Amino acid sequence: MNKRALESIRLLYNHSNRYVSGEFIAKSLSVSPRTIRNDIKMINEMADSHGFYIESKKSAGYKIDIMDKNKFNLFINNQYLKDELLNFNNQESRIHFILGKLLILDNYVKIESLSERMYMSETTIKKDLKVIRNEIEKYELQLIASPYYGLKIEGSEFQKRYAIADFLLSKPYQNQTFDTEKINDLKSEMIKMIHQFQITIPDVKLENLVVHIYIAMFRVENQFVIDDKENIFDCYQQSTPEIDRFFQEIVMMIESQYYMCLPMEEKQYIKAHILASGIVTKSNKVLEHNEINELIQQIFEKIENVFHINLFTESELKENLALHLSTSINRYKYKMNIRNPLLSDIKKNYPYAFDIALVGSKVIEEAFRIKISESEIGFLALHFQLIIQKTAPLKDKIRTTIVCASGMASSELIKYKLLEYFGEVLTMTDSQQMYELSESSLEGTDLIIATVPITTNYSVPVIQVNTILTQEDIALLNKFFDNFNKNEKEQLVEIFDFKTNISSKDELLAVIESDLKALDYIESDFLEKVYEREAVATTAYGNLIAVPHPVTPLAKRSFIYITKLDKPIKWDDKEVQLIFCLGLKKHTTVDMKPIFKKLSYIINDFNVVLELLNQRSLDDFNKLYKSILK
Repeated sequence: MNKRALESIRLLYNHSNRYVSGEFIAKSLSVSPRTIRNDIKMINEMADSHGFYIESKKSAGYKIDIMDKNKFNLFINNQYLKDELLNFNNQESRIHFILGKLLILDNYVKIESLSERMYMSETTIKKDLKVIRNEIEKYELQLIASPYYGLKIEGSEFQKRYAIADFLLSKPYQNQTFDTEKINDLKSEMIKMIHQFQITIPDVKLENLVVHIYIAMFRVENQFVIDDKENIFDCYQQSTPEIDRFFQEIVMMIESQYYMCLPMEEKQYIKAHILASGIVTKSNKVLEHNEINELIQQIFEKIENVFHINLFTESELKENLALHLSTSINRYKYKMNIRNPLLSDIKKNYPYAFDIALVGSKVIEEAFRIKISESEIGFLALHFQLIIQKTAPLKDKIRTTIVCASGMASSELIKYKLLEYFGEVLTMTDSQQMYELSESSLEGTDLIIATVPITTNYSVPVIQVNTILTQEDIALLNKFFDNFNKNEKEQLVEIFDFKTNISSKDELLAVIESDLKALDYIESDFLEKVYEREAVATTAYGNLIAVPHPVTPLAKRSFIYITKLDKPIKWDDKEVQLIFCLGLKKHTTVDMKPIFKKLSYIINDFNVVLELLNQRSLDDFNKLYKSILK
């Protein structure tokens, strides 16, 4: 089965509670509705033997009917395995395979052997190697070729481990070289110690810490050890007695259970990752760190200058940022990469908070002469998002606890989706596992939001929802939460336009610049600043949407220029057809929160995007846009 057909099944499965139009599927996969009709016909010819069928209903679209869940799951798993790991017609699969050979075990590999193993021409392999060279440059690694031995990756052991960590985390535990059982056992042992020492660490950072420690063990077993002389203990989060004991216990566990003797450099490497992992103990007093406090003041000053937001009285934000920076600055300095599984959702749902974090990150970059990754900016954005949505006094908000069995990433997604819909009326206490629930652990909680059935009767009401919140879940929660008014504030000047025969991002931005100059809305360096913002992180958010804008206010008049193209164009790695170009003048009084809230709604609802794209007149387009969220 081809990848497009498989993606159609996945899309229908994700919307299995309703019919999905052929146009929706076609737009999602960048093909014609006719192609989708042919794919559905082909799928249905073999679907019955795999426990499902795709229904077709005139004027409604398609809906997947799963008759045998076990057969269906087996089919899907097998298909994805074939497509992603074994089908070398896919460049991503080839690169994943080649990196595994070159990077993980530091093997020399000849192009001929790769060609034979993957049934690919040497010309194709050489094209893949160009991509790999660009990929590993960000880790300060080089791909070298030896006439007698073949290809090899060279660089410091530090940087190789960071590259391996990204490689491992991008397709978790799917490479045969890694011992999945060992990784899971290591994580279980570390969770026991976390409970033992009453330590708190975010799950996503625990996952990263486990991966880095596993890689250290894996490399030591294969005689690749840290020999870098860099001082990695210039730490902003000073170690505490609890963390020291936690670290010592981990080392003892590794050496005794896995029969290893860790060199001193490896122990230092592990401790550095522990200190940079976001770990919290009861004795942490990060606000006493003068340099971090001064840095936060500079961040707040910059944000106030750019966005006119006063954060100086937000003591909770100061404390959260101080704790975050105390553990993350060393990650920034030593390029201790961390994957942010929420990054795409943060950028799509909280673009305003992401821009605030982007401005804050520039202050950090200037202070330490470093480069901060998009993943790290995403983590910073979450702190600012909580403040943006704090419009009601905390004591008046509903306090909730999330219970999610599928892991921290899922519970975090639920958390931020809840804040998106109900941030004005609720606050989060924490996330708990089922085994942690008790009357004492729920003290101060007004509501449990769970993705699994809770059979024990607690004094706190329970609402069960899906891991990916549905509209039914939102409606159910609305019954519990008090309704609140959305006070719409000052709007930007809105400009609407349709454009045809635009073939590229650069061409479009040049045309938009020309239009805005004709209106006398922008300064001469507006487009230059737009490109500077794009260089940090693309403003193409998926679902055919891009929101180009400078970070700093430098327009002559505050505006939103909304453009619909007659056909999609390539915008970095995404297709774009609806463009929302934003500009703010200095010292503007425009409240950006409702603007970004509307944009987030459009970005995340492809049906709304299709409705906007289907409008044939500017007047109808204008009316539909203005009706959104009202």
